Amino acid sequence: MQYQALLQRSWQIFKTNRTLWWLAFILALVSQGGGNVDTRWIGNMPGEFGESGNAFPGVVPEWFPALLLALFCFAFLIVVLFALVRYVTRVGFIQTVVHAEAGQSIMLRDALRLGWSRHAWRLFLIDFVVGMLVFVIFILFFLIPFCALIFVLLFSIEEGVDALSGAMLFLFGIVFLVGIAALLVVSFVVSMVTNLASRAVVIDNLGVVESLSDVWALIRTHPTPVVVVSLIAFGIQILSGVVKLVALFMGIPLFIGGMALWLATSSWGLVVLFAIVGLLALWLAFGIVSAPFVGYLETYWTLAYQDLRRLLASAEAPLDA
Repeated sequence: MQYQALLQRSWQIFKTNRTLWWLAFILALVSQGGGNVDTRWIGNMPGEFGESGNAFPGVVPEWFPALLLALFCFAFLIVVLFALVRYVTRVGFIQTVVHAEAGQSIMLRDALRLGWSRHAWRLFLIDFVVGMLVFVIFILFFLIPFCALIFVLLFSIEEGVDALSGAMLFLFGIVFLVGIAALLVVSFVVSMVTNLASRAVVIDNLGVVESLSDVWALIRTHPTPVVVVSLIAFGIQILSGVVKLVALFMGIPLFIGGMALWLATSSWGLVVLFAIVGLLALWLAFGIVSAPFVGYLETYWTLAYQDLRRLLASAEAPLDA
């Protein structure tokens, strides 16, 4: 495979297709969390908010538990809505890249219409199946041994066995380092499998099991190009994470401003309003910063899958003949 040509082709397709820009921005927004909140209730809160007075610092209002429950329900609905938008948009993005490589251009509404299909549900199932498998592996090989190690360490300290506790501390450090390394490996494998399987679903119209089998066939027959493609994508994700971290530090002044506002006014209403506005601003900023990386990676994975499928087809051709 021509990896440099793949990177250049991905960037060329993404930067020249305005539909992909908008889809990437939508994907970046729904991947960050957030949402619109109606703030008119702030001026109508009894007692602590609005015209009836300010909250006394350090006192939790009586309605606060009910507010937490309402926020939890609202957050759950937002998560469901964002998941729906993410999978539909992702299918539309992949379809748009396929059309763009074929020299065809489609509008945003047409891309979303293509995304509203059974493929979006299959993408969710792939993430769910892989996520459950990773969760079981985490429980069996990480959480249970880690809890057992903590139990032995606490027991040895309580019994005054210093040598054993020292050995346990050393073993704890080793397990921690191995766990971090294993977490990176698992993240790498999950990203590789889910991204390739998603393209198998959308491009080749495969089911969940068939797409995972297709990915396994790619890995088994062409391990080197699959791993190299995934390593390049993993590097781009790390760079994206660094940029997001820098953007996150830009939100520190918002936090400081909110604390200063609370100390100056002692008003829960103004603090909540400031927090909502600040979170929305930070959410949009994250979306703008993340969109180029999200769009480029989605384009890159789509083209990479097509190139890998060509390799698999060329390897199978002599057998078929």
